[in-house]
Amino acid sequence: MVVTSLMWKSLGTWVKTFPSYLGKYPVGWSAANRTAICNKTWKTMIPFFIMMMSSLFTGVACVGILLSQIFDLADYPFKVIIISSLFLTTAGSIITVNSVVVQNANSIALFFNRIENLATQLGGFPRENTLHFDIVGFTLNVVVVSYLFLPVIVGPCCLYLELDPAMSLRNYLIGEKNWSQFLNLVAIPLRISSLATCYEMARLFSWLICFMTLALHLLISCVTFLQNKSIRLTIWGRIAIDQYFVGFRALEITVISSSHFTTPMVALVMLIGIIGTVQCNFVALKMHRVIHLPLYLVFPTFGVLLPIIAMIMMPLMIAIFERTKELRRRWQYLLLLCKLKGYVLRKIRATRHIGIYGGLMHNNFYIWSIPNYQHIDPFDMLDSVP
Repeated sequence: MVVTSLMWKSLGTWVKTFPSYLGKYPVGWSAANRTAICNKTWKTMIPFFIMMMSSLFTGVACVGILLSQIFDLADYPFKVIIISSLFLTTAGSIITVNSVVVQNANSIALFFNRIENLATQLGGFPRENTLHFDIVGFTLNVVVVSYLFLPVIVGPCCLYLELDPAMSLRNYLIGEKNWSQFLNLVAIPLRISSLATCYEMARLFSWLICFMTLALHLLISCVTFLQNKSIRLTIWGRIAIDQYFVGFRALEITVISSSHFTTPMVALVMLIGIIGTVQCNFVALKMHRVIHLPLYLVFPTFGVLLPIIAMIMMPLMIAIFERTKELRRRWQYLLLLCKLKGYVLRKIRATRHIGIYGGLMHNNFYIWSIPNYQHIDPFDMLDSVP
C-alpha cells in the first residue's frame, strides 16, 4: 500500500485551510520537512484554550435548553431542539477529543514521525503509479475543504436565523421582556462562541481524518515491507535474521507504546461518527421543509461524507491486524525451510500480533479484525525445535 503525494498534500491543505494566526493546533504539520510538530507552548495554548472554553460555553447553553424543555420550563420549536442537540454533540466531541490530544501532543507527534522513519528504513516509499487514480488522497483533500461548511455556513446561518443557543434561551426561556442590557452583553461572547465551536470542530475532525489515515497507511506499508523481506529467514544467517526481527520489534513497540492515546481516540471518533451520522441523516430526511437553505445543505452533505470516511478508515484499521496475522502465517511456512529452525522459532515466539484497539479509561472494548476470528497463535502449537 503506497502513501501517495496526494495523501501528503492533504496535510498541507489542512495547514492552509486553517491558518496559524487563528491559533495553532497542539499537533501541527511542517510541509517543508514532512514531519509532525508539537505546538504545546504557552503562547499557542492560549488561543487553543479559548476555543475549548467557547465549546464549553456552547455545550452548557445547549444543556440548559434541553433541560428546560425536559422540565417544561419552556416550549422550544423542534428545529431548535435538533440544532441544540447538534451543537451539544459538537461541543462534547471537541472537549473530549481535544483533551486526549493536548495531553499526548508530544507523543502523537513522535509516533507519527517514528512510523514514517521506520517505513523509510524498512523499504522506503515505492514509486506511485501515476495512471492509478488516488481515491483516498482525493477524498482526504475534499474532506478538509468540505469541513469549511461548518464555520462558513452553519455558524453565520444559525446566528442570522437566531438558532444559536444564546438567542434560543432569550426567545423561548427568558423572554424579551425580561431580557436586560446586561444579558445582551453576556450573549455577545456566547454567540461568538458558536462560531468558534464550528471552526474548532472543522479543524479537529479534518486533522483527525488526515493524520489517522496517513498513520494507518504507514503502518500497513511497514508490515508489507516485512512481508516482502520475509524470505531472508530461509537463506541468510543470524545477523540478517536479527536485523529483520529488529524491524518488526520496532514496529511492535511503536504501536504498543502509542496505545494510551490511540485507543481512546479511535473509540471516541467511532462513537462521534455514529451519533453525527444519525443526527445528520435525520435532519436531511425529516426536516427539509423546516430548516431553510443554505443551512439545510450541510446535513445531507455530512450524512453522506461521514460514512465514506468510515469506509476508508475502518478497512485500514482491520488491515493492520490481518496483515500481521498473514505475516505470521508466512513465517510458519518459511520455518520449514530455515536452516536455523530453533533460533528463528524463538525469535518468532517473542513477537505478538499488532492491532488497533478501541476503548476508554484503560479498558479495551474491541480490536479491529475480521469478525468471528479466534486468536490462536500457530507458533504456540509447535513443539520446541532444538
